[in-house]
Amino acid sequence: MPDLTKFPLYFFENILTLGYLEELYNKFHKTIYKHGDHILESNEDTITTIDSYSKTTEHSFRKHLKLILYRELKNSKILLDEEIISFDGDTSKIWHYLKVQVKKLQHFVNEGRTEIIRVPEILETINLLIEYINKVHLPEARDSFKITEDYSLEILESNRLIYSKTSSEIIDLIFGYLNGVNEKQEKIMSAEHYILMIQYVNHLVDKKEVPEIKDKIEKLNITKSLLRFTFWVLHKELYTSKTIKEDYINFLIVVFQDFENWEFKNLKKVFGNKSGVNSFEFIPNQILKYLKN
Repeated sequence: MPDLTKFPLYFFENILTLGYLEELYNKFHKTIYKHGDHILESNEDTITTIDSYSKTTEHSFRKHLKLILYRELKNSKILLDEEIISFDGDTSKIWHYLKVQVKKLQHFVNEGRTEIIRVPEILETINLLIEYINKVHLPEARDSFKITEDYSLEILESNRLIYSKTSSEIIDLIFGYLNGVNEKQEKIMSAEHYILMIQYVNHLVDKKEVPEIKDKIEKLNITKSLLRFTFWVLHKELYTSKTIKEDYINFLIVVFQDFENWEFKNLKKVFGNKSGVNSFEFIPNQILKYLKN
């Protein structure tokens, strides 16, 4: 079986028609998580993480992908050069070969509409490859190649990278603010207790049970209303249903000193209540969007 990576257009076929774009995005995520940082803010391109020392770092998938596109463009040029050289200057063979390659690229562009709308740089890179073909390898007296595009500028400029979030990302988006300061610039909770809480929450989400609690989380420098509403948002993001899973109520009572004296039925009754929850600037959009509804 031939080594497909030796074909000049292998990468572009992969990223536009075989789901490789999402695979790259998932690999990008893993490089962030392996350092043990937690997500503070996230949009479709940039993820901001915070470490145990409260240092924040921005990670851009688009910048990461641009480096890959540049590398693969360079590789495609080299492989094209090698193929063209193998024709020993036979312009008829070169012309036929180039027509086939450009036709393939056009097909990938047509089939990869969703990916191109997500990341317009893919189309820009393909056009750079076409430009290279026209300048370096196009036989004389032949018309230049061009990729036909039907993407409006408005669509490409307002593109979105759409991927389903993992439970770990959802947890970090919702709870990351608890590793920061409140509206009075007071530390909300210690870094040690924040890390411990995230471990407990991950267990709750992954195992769907209240974990064994070694140490309770001390009282936080936010209102109880905001704390329980934060967990309601987690429940809403993961399950969407109105039926509240009892483990989430028990978790609050067992894990936090703030709720250790609450009765289950009373806490369940106010679990998703917006009353007493203020829209402070330190609260992430993942929570604020539910306060505005």
